[in-house]
Amino acid sequence: MKKQVVEYTGKDLEIKYEEDRMLVKARYSVNYNVIFLSATTLGILLPVILMTYLAGNISLFYALSVLFGSLSILFYKLGTRHLHLEVNQKELTLKKGPLSSKNRIPSSNIEQLFVKQSMVSSSESYYSYELWAKMADGKNTCLIGPGVFINPNNALHLEELLEYQLNIPDYHIPKELSTDRVKALKEDFQQRLIKPKDSNNPSLFDLVVEDLFDYGNSHWIIKERNQFDWTNGVSDVSLKCKSGTGTLNLFLHFDLGKTHNYVEEQVSQEDRNFLSSIAKSHEQINWNESSFFKFSHYAGKRFSIQETQGIEVQQILFLNEAFNKSLRILLYPDYAQVFAGEKVPEIAFDHLLKRKSS
Repeated sequence: MKKQVVEYTGKDLEIKYEEDRMLVKARYSVNYNVIFLSATTLGILLPVILMTYLAGNISLFYALSVLFGSLSILFYKLGTRHLHLEVNQKELTLKKGPLSSKNRIPSSNIEQLFVKQSMVSSSESYYSYELWAKMADGKNTCLIGPGVFINPNNALHLEELLEYQLNIPDYHIPKELSTDRVKALKEDFQQRLIKPKDSNNPSLFDLVVEDLFDYGNSHWIIKERNQFDWTNGVSDVSLKCKSGTGTLNLFLHFDLGKTHNYVEEQVSQEDRNFLSSIAKSHEQINWNESSFFKFSHYAGKRFSIQETQGIEVQQILFLNEAFNKSLRILLYPDYAQVFAGEKVPEIAFDHLLKRKSS
């Protein structure tokens, strides 16, 4: 068995990867009925213990003290809710407490995951965030209820990791928690998946080695094309292009039903060593006077004309808050590559030409 790697650790939430499984452990809010019961017990037993001690009955004092301590531990255990979640590509297994049975949900039954906000206390404007699943039959099922997530970022981060683990494409659900990240509509995403490629009007994603395009007042020819096929069914592409003015590296990232284009440069060796060493353990990186947050962590293979069998690789993508700068860390079995990129709109690329021989 491989050594466990912590993907995220918070005050009450821990996410680990073990072989091909993702393990989630959460400890969260205390049951208020248990707090009331504990306070009541304390109010009854404490005076009895005190009077017994003052009366000189030491044996009974110790017995009552042990009883009080045991009840306190019991109430604490009952008041602390536990949740265990185990995920692989076939199913999601949920266990909500030590006395509850395991709920196994086949991944094929889950169409979409989303986060909802719920009000715990209207008087104090106290909110928590729930993780829901839209099932294939159209019904919505609450996977993780109120009280677990006080920080919405934790819930959204877990949603993204679960969708990746279960190979679920992400699209907008009505009434889900709104964020700065705009999601594609379901119909748009399905249209993207089934839309045939138009050879007369190709996109950058369709171009291969020896194809041509214009960018920045120069004519570019593609000399190298790498395709990254991830286990969640998504593919990214990197292009190395040449012109009379130099070299151009492009990264084409497919997300939310469309392609996002980044012009990239490799970082220095010193920065590469630093960034690749902290990429897995950090959710946010401050580098080159910019702050980047972890956007995705994919695993899969890289393919090219020379690498028909594929090379295993992990890609950790960090983006800034404006989504216009990227840090892409590629982790291979024996080495790492790190690219810094700036987003470029599709309109900046012109005269895309596929050669007849391609």
